[in-house]
Amino acid sequence: MLGRIGILLVFALVEVRADVQQCLDEWSFGGGPNNLTYYKICELVGFLSDIEDNLDELDNLDDIYALLNATYNQVVELDIDLDALGQNLTNKLMDICGKLNDILALLQSSNNEEDLYRLVFRGTPGTGGDIFHAWTGSDISHITTDSSSLCAIWPPTDASIASCTKHYRNSTAFNGNNWADSVVKVKYVLYDNGIEVQSFVFNAIDSDIISWFASYRLQDSTCCTCSTYDDHEPGDFSLEGSTFPPSISARRFQMVTEAHSCPNYKGLTVVVNAPSGTSPGCNFDRLPGPYPRILYSYGDCGSKFNIKEQYGEADALGIFVMTKP
Repeated sequence: MLGRIGILLVFALVEVRADVQQCLDEWSFGGGPNNLTYYKICELVGFLSDIEDNLDELDNLDDIYALLNATYNQVVELDIDLDALGQNLTNKLMDICGKLNDILALLQSSNNEEDLYRLVFRGTPGTGGDIFHAWTGSDISHITTDSSSLCAIWPPTDASIASCTKHYRNSTAFNGNNWADSVVKVKYVLYDNGIEVQSFVFNAIDSDIISWFASYRLQDSTCCTCSTYDDHEPGDFSLEGSTFPPSISARRFQMVTEAHSCPNYKGLTVVVNAPSGTSPGCNFDRLPGPYPRILYSYGDCGSKFNIKEQYGEADALGIFVMTKP
């Protein structure tokens, strides 16, 4: 599949083909099979189906543009008898032309998939509170929704890192069914000392604001070369994380690759809240200074977080979404 915008292309083509098929069905119902326009619409449906079937063979933007441009030309060149076709179907075909134009404009303007992501959450270490509750919106005291604030800047600048005291949350992305209806990919990024140190891309189709963060949804990563994750404890790979042992605060946004005992606890990243209760937990559960702490592995396939030399602490984490066109 084409890497840059393949998933958006699939959604767009399916929608366009459905519209054309509707024209075909309505025309057939109206007694149109004896009309040349009916057969031309049949050809168009077949043409769109062929494009969908051969998406895996497309490997550059020019190929996609050429195919869609040919599709557009087929639509506008239909020999339509307006009186026979009826105004409703004529309007529908014109709508299809508009959608194809929008897709072509998207292809022309988006040479990089990064242009299609938008920031919906920036996690800030040391803010206090629980980062998971900030993400879900149940803790509003530690978030800002002001998109013009320093906390909404990405990539983070030195000034925003020094001055930001809250997490940023774009509330629009979470309203109603916006997430389930529109989000197709999520990118989870960790940023430290002026560079992106980890990046994970998830398939978010048919997910919600919590379930997208799962090992089986992981499509791409800058660091992970391993393919299996340890699932013997609930929350090993999840935003909610785990409360193991139960007397310490939860480890959130957790990607665990090996066992839970302190010497063997190995993972790619974890956000640690302030310790509570009487249990000492592991070394990384009781770091000095303000919480939460955003830890990331120095190793490509995870590090043992109980060993300080094997992990770093990120200045910020960013969560970006890509939506349907």
